[in-house]
Amino acid sequence: MRRQTGIALIGLLLAIALVGIVVGTAADVYQQRRQRDRESELLWIGDQYRSAIIAYRDASPGPLKTYPPTLDHLLTDPRFAGTRRHLRRLYPDPMTGKPDWEIIPAPQGGIAGVRSRSTTSTLKQDGFRSRDAFLQGRTRYSEWEFSALPPLPTPAQPGRPVK
Repeated sequence: MRRQTGIALIGLLLAIALVGIVVGTAADVYQQRRQRDRESELLWIGDQYRSAIIAYRDASPGPLKTYPPTLDHLLTDPRFAGTRRHLRRLYPDPMTGKPDWEIIPAPQGGIAGVRSRSTTSTLKQDGFRSRDAFLQGRTRYSEWEFSALPPLPTPAQPGRPVK
């Protein structure tokens, strides 16, 4: 009888270890899925900000195109008598969960774009839409810039010819 009790105890310990491995794997998969969802949300929200800044700039009266001095100007454009909105609301950064975007300044003043403050490593490295193709190879979310300015060329890596 003791022998059977020992075998049952070993079986129980193996079952507990197996359940622990499965739960740990499921937690990793869940965490990775959440990060992918937040990446997708960051791309969508970043595009909303970029489009709103472009709309604000292009709606500038007169020949001089200006950028918004604050993100709040995207909600209600004070340059016009009526209410003109370029953005529905100020979205929080999905990577940090806070509305703490890092501002990309325009050369002539104002806000040209936003980027996340998160220094977390990205999961997505390639396969971006054409408007976000310059994000390819960026390894941190803080390197993902959503700007109305044209993207700067990426520096050439040593040993690779520049095209």
